[in-house]
Amino acid sequence: MPSNATLVRTTEFGARPLGVRGEPLHNTHAQIRDVVRRRLDDRHWRLLAEPQAHPATGRIDWYADGQPVRAAADLTPAEHDTLRAEVDAMLADIDRLGGQFEQSASDDARLAGRALRLAAKRPDDDEYLFRVGDQPVLICWGYDKASVGAILPPAFLPGATSAAIPPPPAPPPVATAAAPMMMATAAPLPSRFPWLAALLVGLLGILLILGAAYGLRLFLPVPPELQVTELPPEPPPPPPPAPPDPTLELKAAVDAEHDREDKLKASLVALREEFAQRQALCKPPEPPKPPPEPPKPPKPPMVEKKPEPPKPAPKPKIAEAPKPPPPPAAPPVSQPPPGLLPCNAETASGGAGVTRNRHYIGDKPGRVTVQYNMKMIPDQMNVYYRGRLVATTNHPVSFFGGLSFDFQPEAGDYTVTVEVVGPRRGTEWQYRLNCPG
Repeated sequence: MPSNATLVRTTEFGARPLGVRGEPLHNTHAQIRDVVRRRLDDRHWRLLAEPQAHPATGRIDWYADGQPVRAAADLTPAEHDTLRAEVDAMLADIDRLGGQFEQSASDDARLAGRALRLAAKRPDDDEYLFRVGDQPVLICWGYDKASVGAILPPAFLPGATSAAIPPPPAPPPVATAAAPMMMATAAPLPSRFPWLAALLVGLLGILLILGAAYGLRLFLPVPPELQVTELPPEPPPPPPPAPPDPTLELKAAVDAEHDREDKLKASLVALREEFAQRQALCKPPEPPKPPPEPPKPPKPPMVEKKPEPPKPAPKPKIAEAPKPPPPPAAPPVSQPPPGLLPCNAETASGGAGVTRNRHYIGDKPGRVTVQYNMKMIPDQMNVYYRGRLVATTNHPVSFFGGLSFDFQPEAGDYTVTVEVVGPRRGTEWQYRLNCPG
């Protein structure tokens, strides 16, 4: 139970509370007011009175901190207009804050924004406004405007104050002959019985009251119509209307989500068929033709050779040392080592989060292309070679696309790393990294 002052006690019967996901706003008032306090200030936080619900009795108590407490009806016209302008300006700030949250990508942030915008809808009447000290305070926030009039008790509504009942006339004094006698008799007794005087005074007062009642009965008779007429008993109040069934709204929301799911599935099937058709129309590029052979130079004319002088006798050859055997040939680089993925192969989805795959693309330099399909949910692709970023989509993308980069192997490192960042759950993607060509 809050320790601050109670503004008013209201009832939940006959009023429709606003909320998100079937939860009334007054049940999550702590979270809503905490967001307002952290994002705006304490003055906006104190604007929304603190509700305390009592489900067993169907009652809600509204609290605010500070003194004195003055209702809007007790203020002067100028103070009333100032209070209403301050409340409307603060509620506009809360509504703008809720709009900012609704633009967020997080589901929880969008729900918080929806709750803030509903809390910023105040009732049309000014009977729900208070001035607590110098702080404007709003009660009964978070309820439907059409039914919020049913939540205030009848004693709080305008025009329901009860008329003042005039006090009964003072009874006339009744003189009795016994009073002087009793006083005369009691005169000499106080010396013997000091308590007897107080007892006699009390008995005298009782006699005076009984005499006054008897005199009122004689001079103020009961009206005859009240003696002979009995008023019929008041009819019982009508039962409160049943609150709306929240299951109907939930069922409508579930049906709408099912319809949306069916539409997305149909769109996915159509996109897959379109992708298959376009893939069938795409033909691999033809390899480049070899360049034509250059023309052979003409043969020089025949020239008569002069007789060569006799050659000197050959020198005897010196035996050379045997040459070492050649090194063994390097293993072929077409097959990837264990733990690496090959090129020219499809790679399936890794789901949400960050997925990194290492591909072995061989020792041949050339142009490397990556063809991807990010499908409906956008993802980002980055390609690294020896820790350097060589290709990227720069931001999350959807559907089909491609990347390319020039591959120049260094120091016998023939692997590249493909990184896919999936920011949302339920994402699917696939890609194909082609060998250098």
